[in-house]
Amino acid sequence: MTRPESSRDKRQRQAAAWAESCFGREVVEDRRERVTRILEEAIELAQAEGLDVGTVARLSDRVFAKPPGVPRQELGGLGVCLLVYAEAAGVSADAVEAEEVAAVLTRDPAHFRDRQNAKAALGLGKPCEERTID
Repeated sequence: MTRPESSRDKRQRQAAAWAESCFGREVVEDRRERVTRILEEAIELAQAEGLDVGTVARLSDRVFAKPPGVPRQELGGLGVCLLVYAEAAGVSADAVEAEEVAAVLTRDPAHFRDRQNAKAALGLGKPCEERTID
Protein backbone atom coordinates (compact mmCIF):
# COMPACT_ATOMS: atom_id res chain seq x y z
CA MET A 1 0.00 0.00 0.00
CA THR A 2 1.38 3.41 -0.90
CA ARG A 3 1.03 6.32 1.44
CA PRO A 4 -0.90 9.41 0.35
CA GLU A 5 1.19 12.25 -1.02
CA SER A 6 1.78 14.97 1.56
CA SER A 7 1.93 18.69 0.91
CA ARG A 8 5.65 18.45 1.62
CA ASP A 9 6.06 15.76 -1.06
CA LYS A 10 4.32 18.08 -3.53
CA ARG A 11 6.57 20.96 -2.46
CA GLN A 12 9.61 18.71 -2.87
CA ARG A 13 8.66 17.94 -6.47
CA GLN A 14 7.87 21.62 -7.10
CA ALA A 15 11.25 22.72 -5.73
CA ALA A 16 13.07 20.05 -7.76
CA ALA A 17 11.27 21.10 -10.95
CA TRP A 18 12.12 24.76 -10.27
CA ALA A 19 15.78 23.88 -9.60
CA GLU A 20 16.04 21.81 -12.76
CA SER A 21 14.58 24.64 -14.83
CA CYS A 22 17.10 27.07 -13.28
CA PHE A 23 20.27 24.97 -13.16
CA GLY A 24 19.73 22.00 -15.43
CA ARG A 25 19.24 18.35 -14.63
CA GLU A 26 22.95 17.54 -14.27
CA VAL A 27 23.41 20.05 -11.44
CA VAL A 28 20.15 19.12 -9.71
CA GLU A 29 20.63 15.36 -9.80
CA ASP A 30 24.25 15.47 -8.63
CA ARG A 31 23.99 14.40 -5.00
CA ARG A 32 27.42 15.82 -4.12
CA GLU A 33 26.25 19.17 -5.48
CA ARG A 34 23.04 18.94 -3.47
CA VAL A 35 24.86 18.09 -0.24
CA THR A 36 27.27 20.98 -0.86
CA ARG A 37 24.29 23.34 -1.04
CA ILE A 38 22.82 21.79 2.14
CA LEU A 39 26.14 22.31 3.92
CA GLU A 40 26.25 25.90 2.71
CA GLU A 41 22.76 26.60 4.08
CA ALA A 42 23.62 24.90 7.39
CA ILE A 43 26.75 27.03 7.75
CA GLU A 44 24.75 30.16 6.92
CA LEU A 45 22.22 29.26 9.62
CA ALA A 46 25.04 28.61 12.10
CA GLN A 47 26.55 31.99 11.25
CA ALA A 48 23.16 33.69 11.60
CA GLU A 49 22.85 32.17 15.08
CA GLY A 50 26.30 33.43 16.08
CA LEU A 51 28.29 30.20 15.85
CA ASP A 52 31.96 30.98 15.29
CA VAL A 53 34.05 29.54 12.49
CA GLY A 54 36.30 27.71 14.98
CA THR A 55 33.35 25.69 16.26
CA VAL A 56 32.35 24.86 12.69
CA ALA A 57 35.91 23.72 11.92
CA ARG A 58 36.13 21.58 15.09
CA LEU A 59 32.79 19.98 14.33
CA SER A 60 33.87 19.27 10.76
CA ASP A 61 37.08 17.66 12.04
CA ARG A 62 35.08 15.51 14.47
CA VAL A 63 32.64 14.32 11.81
CA PHE A 64 35.37 13.49 9.29
CA ALA A 65 37.31 11.55 11.95
CA LYS A 66 34.45 9.01 12.01
CA PRO A 67 33.46 6.49 9.34
CA PRO A 68 30.88 7.80 6.85
CA GLY A 69 27.24 7.22 7.67
CA VAL A 70 24.41 5.96 5.46
CA PRO A 71 22.98 8.83 3.37
CA ARG A 72 19.31 7.95 3.99
CA GLN A 73 19.86 7.80 7.76
CA GLU A 74 21.87 11.03 7.76
CA LEU A 75 19.11 12.76 5.77
CA GLY A 76 16.61 11.62 8.38
CA GLY A 77 18.85 12.96 11.14
CA LEU A 78 19.13 16.27 9.32
CA GLY A 79 15.35 16.43 9.07
CA VAL A 80 14.91 15.72 12.79
CA CYS A 81 17.49 18.39 13.67
CA LEU A 82 15.66 20.92 11.47
CA LEU A 83 12.36 20.14 13.20
CA VAL A 84 13.85 20.47 16.69
CA TYR A 85 15.66 23.69 15.70
CA ALA A 86 12.42 25.14 14.35
CA GLU A 87 10.65 24.29 17.59
CA ALA A 88 13.43 25.93 19.62
CA ALA A 89 13.23 28.99 17.35
CA GLY A 90 9.45 29.15 17.76
CA VAL A 91 8.67 28.73 14.06
CA SER A 92 6.91 26.14 11.95
CA ALA A 93 9.48 24.32 9.83
CA ASP A 94 6.73 23.50 7.35
CA ALA A 95 5.62 27.14 7.06
CA VAL A 96 9.17 28.51 6.76
CA GLU A 97 9.99 25.95 4.09
CA ALA A 98 6.78 26.75 2.16
CA GLU A 99 7.58 30.48 2.37
CA GLU A 100 11.09 29.92 1.02
CA VAL A 101 9.87 27.80 -1.89
CA ALA A 102 7.27 30.46 -2.73
CA ALA A 103 9.95 33.17 -2.52
CA VAL A 104 12.42 31.47 -4.86
CA LEU A 105 9.65 30.93 -7.39
CA THR A 106 9.20 34.73 -7.62
CA ARG A 107 12.88 35.50 -8.30
CA ASP A 108 14.49 35.72 -11.70
CA PRO A 109 16.18 32.36 -12.42
CA ALA A 110 19.23 34.26 -13.72
CA HIS A 111 19.84 35.44 -10.13
CA PHE A 112 20.25 31.84 -8.97
CA ARG A 113 22.24 30.76 -12.04
CA ASP A 114 24.66 33.66 -11.48
CA ARG A 115 25.12 32.65 -7.84
CA GLN A 116 25.64 29.00 -8.78
CA ASN A 117 28.15 29.88 -11.49
CA ALA A 118 30.05 32.16 -9.09
CA LYS A 119 30.37 29.24 -6.66
CA ALA A 120 31.48 26.97 -9.50
CA ALA A 121 34.17 29.49 -10.46
CA LEU A 122 35.56 29.09 -6.92
CA GLY A 123 35.51 25.30 -7.18
CA LEU A 124 32.50 25.09 -4.85
CA GLY A 125 29.96 23.61 -7.24
CA LYS A 126 29.08 22.75 -10.79
CA PRO A 127 28.35 25.42 -13.37
CA CYS A 128 24.81 25.41 -14.65
CA GLU A 129 23.34 25.61 -18.11
CA GLU A 130 21.57 28.71 -19.33
CA ARG A 131 17.92 27.83 -18.74
CA THR A 132 14.56 29.53 -18.55
CA ILE A 133 11.52 28.67 -16.49
CA ASP A 134 8.57 27.66 -18.66
